[in-house]
Amino acid sequence: MKKGNVVKNVFLLFLMLAGFVSVFANGEQDAGDRSDAAVVNVWTWEPQKNQQSVIDDFYTTHPGIEVSFTAVPVDEIYQKLQATITSGSELPDVIWMERGQRGSLLALDIWEDLSKAPYNADTSKLLDCLEPVSYWKGKLVGFEVSPPMAGFAYRRDLALQYAGTDDPEELGALLNTWDKLIEFGRKMKAESNGKAFLFPGVDDAYFAMQTQSPEPFLIDGKSNMDKALRPVMERLVMMRREELVNDILRDSAAWNQSFLEGNCMFYPCATWGPTWVFKANAPDTAGKWGLMVPPGGGFLYGGTIVAIPSKAKDKEAAYEYIRWTYFSEEGAVSNRDNLGYFSPHTPVYDDLNFYSEPDSFFGGQDILAFFAQNIRPEMAPSRAADPMDSQVSEVIEEAVAELNENPALTVSRIMEMVDDNLVRNSIINR
Repeated sequence: MKKGNVVKNVFLLFLMLAGFVSVFANGEQDAGDRSDAAVVNVWTWEPQKNQQSVIDDFYTTHPGIEVSFTAVPVDEIYQKLQATITSGSELPDVIWMERGQRGSLLALDIWEDLSKAPYNADTSKLLDCLEPVSYWKGKLVGFEVSPPMAGFAYRRDLALQYAGTDDPEELGALLNTWDKLIEFGRKMKAESNGKAFLFPGVDDAYFAMQTQSPEPFLIDGKSNMDKALRPVMERLVMMRREELVNDILRDSAAWNQSFLEGNCMFYPCATWGPTWVFKANAPDTAGKWGLMVPPGGGFLYGGTIVAIPSKAKDKEAAYEYIRWTYFSEEGAVSNRDNLGYFSPHTPVYDDLNFYSEPDSFFGGQDILAFFAQNIRPEMAPSRAADPMDSQVSEVIEEAVAELNENPALTVSRIMEMVDDNLVRNSIINR
């Protein structure tokens, strides 16, 4: 991924010189003096120290802008924003929106359209897979902090044993549909005497399947679960009943342990997964993993956009900060080299080596290049944000957990449970 310290230092020197020329020409303060700078106030749960290296790179060419983070827990941003609007208090200049709460935040309908003047963002340079989660009512409201493109991490030893190959492209071609993957699960079960599984539990499989569909869960306040959820549940029920998946729920102690036990073939893996999930959970499994395009294509695994309220104090300074940081090649370089983040800015993907770093933990596979050049072009269409996303997800995840515990559940019973709970929680009316 990194081009080396020499390349980065040359690039930063260029930015610094460019910034010096700009400041000299305009008679502004130098990069070390921002006492008169416009202050961009950012609401986020992210500690500023985590982003400071990127912010410092931004300062080299933008001495007239100061960036200040205000810590707001992710589950409190909506309430804090709503209270601020109601009281008439000053709004922040930039707000981070996590995927689960994005719909409810966007529904406040207070956001700048970044595709219009004075911003005029070039929407043709936005990754296609991000469009459904970056727009609201036809307006481009934000840029993704780091597109969470996801594929399947897989155990190389199990792939060799049951598929005859651990090559990511060969394996992806062999299992390029969910029906083929399910049939492969049956083969694994038979040859392992029931000791090897496709996934640790049904919720890992569910998460991948449900995010590969653009079909909304609700339409005009009414359930659309027959189209959006039933096809997924039909596969999940089959996989659970036949014990093709284990009975371990995500993010549990048993799930963490499953990385070490090595009897589960697949795990959803986003761009942030290798560092924060696989290497963190199972450092002793180096060399045993690969990354492949899932059946049905890649999918978005979480995500966060940055947006600007229409009544922010300094919208143009806010836009220049988020444009440079998240929607420019310079910002992409800084995010790549400092944080390991991917960019929503499509031109960087034209350089086949922009994201590239062989990873010994993944058997020497260049997983950054694989995300950029194999998974990105095969991304499945995403579901648009909805104000009820978090509530609906909670209801469905309860049903998935119930299926995990009770393999005898039928598809019809699960669908009844989901609709009953949607009504009980006042998400829909009968």
